[in-house]
Amino acid sequence: MPSGLIIAVIVFLLVVIPVWVVVHYVLKWRGARRLIKDDEHAIAEVWNTAARLEKRILVLEQLLDSNNPNWRHSSR
Repeated sequence: MPSGLIIAVIVFLLVVIPVWVVVHYVLKWRGARRLIKDDEHAIAEVWNTAARLEKRILVLEQLLDSNNPNWRHSSR
C-alpha cells in the first residue's frame, strides 16, 4: 500500500469521521429541541382547556346550588 494512501486513510479516520459524528448528533439534538417546543405548545393548550373546563364546572355548580341546594347529597 502506498504511503500516501495510508496517510489519507489515517486522516479520514482521525478527522473526517469524528467531525461527521459530532455534526450528526448536533443536528439530531437541534431536531429534538424543536419537538420540545411543539410539546410545550400542546401542554399550554391542554392547560388552557383545563382552566376553561374548571371555570365551566364552577359555574354549573353555582347554578345547581342556586336551584337545588342539596344536589350534592341527593346523588348518594
